[in-house]
Amino acid sequence: MHVLYLKTNANSPAVPPLLLSRAFDALYTDNQHSTEGRSACLENLKAGDTLYVERESCMGESLPEVISVFRTLAERGVHVWIDAKQKLIPSSESPYLKLTALLGQALQHFKRDFFKTRSEEGRERAKAKGQILGRKKNALPSNFEEMKKAYQEGTISGPVAAKACNMPVTTFYRRCKEV
Repeated sequence: MHVLYLKTNANSPAVPPLLLSRAFDALYTDNQHSTEGRSACLENLKAGDTLYVERESCMGESLPEVISVFRTLAERGVHVWIDAKQKLIPSSESPYLKLTALLGQALQHFKRDFFKTRSEEGRERAKAKGQILGRKKNALPSNFEEMKKAYQEGTISGPVAAKACNMPVTTFYRRCKEV
């Protein structure tokens, strides 16, 4: 099904000349201040349908909304064509959408790097103040030194010493190296 969606205003013609030459199965329109036509159009589109729009910006009130609408349509299997200066182009080749996607990715990278830098700076300030970072270690059991000495002398095995200290074997080995 071929569907045309137009957002009209007093200064623009009702249908652009390039789109006027095509046959459409459905036509949805809105004026500057309404979105009922767009909502109805988006609800009725199915996989395999082709949507023709005059410009990308008529599909949303804000940049994130426009990007979201085009992503949703692509996920649903709807083909979108845009009338770009008397030439129809698929939405996947729209320079406007490519630029906004690149800007969105750049912003995400900037935010990630910004927060990473701030976190690192915060950790450095905390270390400079002498704060201990990370999870607090549990206190060693009262018999730990005795079991560690016996383990190092070879009179008992690591698993036996760990069991006597009531701790996992790997924790016992790690704490023996630390202390």
